[in-house]
Formats: sequence, structure tokens, C-alpha cells
Amino acid sequence: MRAALPVEMDRITAAHVTRLLSQLRQEFQYIVVDTAPGLGEHVLATLEQATDAVWICGMDVPSIRGMRTGFQILEDLALVPEQRHIVLNMADRRAGLSLKDVEATIGVPVDVVLPRSKSLPFSTNKGVPVLQEGNRDPASKGLRQLVERFKPGWEARPHKQLHRRAVFQ
Repeated sequence: MRAALPVEMDRITAAHVTRLLSQLRQEFQYIVVDTAPGLGEHVLATLEQATDAVWICGMDVPSIRGMRTGFQILEDLALVPEQRHIVLNMADRRAGLSLKDVEATIGVPVDVVLPRSKSLPFSTNKGVPVLQEGNRDPASKGLRQLVERFKPGWEARPHKQLHRRAVFQ
């Protein structure tokens, strides 16, 4: 099978995405969609179908402002999924920003912090998922916290300050 050409990708509409997700929902309990950045028609169609959404933000001003703007647009369109999970990626105290700065700017709490880590790019380059490595890297711990949020009954479990679990290492 040959790969699709970018020109052919333009023929895929939001309606196609909606229909595909609807069909997949009949077959699978979980459907994970890694969307393109931005809020194009395919992303909006995906969000219309989503029960959960994970937003990943870098610890830099452009990423943080972009997330804030995106949330404002999605709220205006009433497209914020029921469960929103915010991940702060490449967190580093030396970045000149604090967790409180990030949360104040985006207007919502950060749920999971992934500290800057050598194990993540190494895992990607090696082709082995970091959670299968079994190492005790702080970034792996953060990824496990994210995975826990998708286990059945997670919302019903007791949590200490539901959205204030993010901690810098």
C-alpha cells in the first residue's frame, strides 16, 4: 500500500473524520487521535466526538499563549470536551517560568508535569516506549499519572486536590 500524498489528504473532510470516529466507536473502547497543531476543521470534528482531550504544552511563552488562545476559541465554540487533561512538557525550573505562571496564563490547572528528561528522546530514538523500559525516570512517572487518568472509575477515586497534583522535580 502506498502512502497518501498531501494533495489526496485535502480531500478528507470533517464529515469523513466524524464518520470514521463514529465507526471506530462501535468497535473500540478507546480511540486515540493525535491531531495536527491548530484548530483546523479535522481537529474541530475530532473534538466534537471526544469525551476526553489531552493538551500538551511546552514550557515556553509561545506554546503557553497558543494554548490559552486555543482554549478561548474552543470555549466560544462550546467544543471543550467533558474531560480536559493538561500536560506540561519539558518542564524545567530554569526556564524562567513557574507552574503557577503557566496555569495563570492558560486559565486552567496543569494535571501532569513531564520534566525535561534524557529518557524520552532516547526511548523515541530506540523505538521502545518509555513506559515499557521500566525505568524510574521522573518523566515516566508523569506519563504513568496521565495513563491512570484513563482507567475506568478514575473520577470516582479519591484525589488530593484533584488538579493540584503537578509538581516540578
